[in-house]
Amino acid sequence: MFVLSFRGVVAVTTPALAVTGFLALPATAARAQAAANPVPSCSRTTCTVTYATVGTGQSFTVPAGLNSLSVTLYGGLGGDNKSGVLGGDGAQINAALSVTPGEVLGIDVGGAGQSELAGGVGGVNGGGSGTHSGGGGGAADITSASTPLLVAGGGGGAGQSVLSDLCSGGTLNVSGGIGGNADNPGGEGTTVNDGELTLGGGGGGMPGSTSAAGSGGTAGAPTGSNACGTGVATGGGTGGSGRTGGSDNGFANGGGGGGGYFGGGSGGGGALESISDGFVVAGSGGGGGGSSYTGGPGASNAKLSDTGNDGTVNSGNGEVVLSYPRPVADIAVSLACPAHMHVGGANRCHLTVTDNGPDTATGVTAAITLPPSLSEISCQPRCRQNGATYTWTRHTLATGIIATFTVAISASSTGPASVHGKASAARRYRDPHPGNNSANTVITVAEGLR
Repeated sequence: MFVLSFRGVVAVTTPALAVTGFLALPATAARAQAAANPVPSCSRTTCTVTYATVGTGQSFTVPAGLNSLSVTLYGGLGGDNKSGVLGGDGAQINAALSVTPGEVLGIDVGGAGQSELAGGVGGVNGGGSGTHSGGGGGAADITSASTPLLVAGGGGGAGQSVLSDLCSGGTLNVSGGIGGNADNPGGEGTTVNDGELTLGGGGGGMPGSTSAAGSGGTAGAPTGSNACGTGVATGGGTGGSGRTGGSDNGFANGGGGGGGYFGGGSGGGGALESISDGFVVAGSGGGGGGSSYTGGPGASNAKLSDTGNDGTVNSGNGEVVLSYPRPVADIAVSLACPAHMHVGGANRCHLTVTDNGPDTATGVTAAITLPPSLSEISCQPRCRQNGATYTWTRHTLATGIIATFTVAISASSTGPASVHGKASAARRYRDPHPGNNSANTVITVAEGLR
């Protein structure tokens, strides 16, 4: 006899929707977690930003001078059932994306659907939840001003498998349907033949498309009868709702639908017969995968795979990777101070910073460090002090533009006084000539005039 919490014939309830990020999530689905935006990792020629933390509401601000990104998105994997029937794979999209400097892209990273044993909750960003079945995977997406540019659909969850003692004698392992890969329907649950009674397996949930959410899987139908009587249909699956995959309705036990541009439907329930000490149930259908989308403004050369994330990417969670050529800015400095000063006298040091290109530099930092025998009177423009170092920050320095930073100084003791100046752009820039980023000069301080 199998162990199953079967609820009989109950009213269907539809989970309330709570909007988070680009997709609307059912109340039973995993909640999105706020995540800090990752920092770029740059090689000599390329910068890469990897969004691997599950959650909605992350972002990327396009740097100055950048007009195109190479992007890769992975949807979340669907959850498996306790018998090891697999959930569907999340999609993978590789594409080019035209962008505008200063544009803010929204980044949502879908989560993997939970396995049946873990609770079957749907993945963050649109995955539908299962009951005694796997949850659907959430989608990964890139948006601009809330307009979807690219969406990688999540896989559907696996339907319920059961172990049944048959009316006709013997025991049968009944498999649920596999979860549908992104953009694909879920698998049908296994049919049970018990004497002259046939219990049809639940149909797989249908995938979302680029225009509509997928419908729920059909209910398995009973045909014929045996000594224990006739069977009943347990019910069809729940259709997806907008971007969100369908969640199981509580008695079909189908896999949850994947999230996507439009969500997939949950799997349908297998037909059931009642015997003296329990039930015999056919396998439930797997959830349909969420749909992917590559038609947003600025997206081009897109390549879509419905089997891009089989669990080997980010532990089955979604992921978004942005890459772009590392910008190059040759920052050069010169430092001008008086050759001679007297104790008690005042003068100025000027640090000149030039961007020799080829790219406009951002996040430029300039600094002058004074020796103990010299002290600062004032800075122009206003500076920040840290010990004997005085620092300025300039947001943007265009190619060929010269910026000058000045510190007024006074001398307190005689002897040579070494002044150091330096400047650099933000870390994402490659400087082809780092040797010209700093300069030193020596002021000879003599006794004051009497």
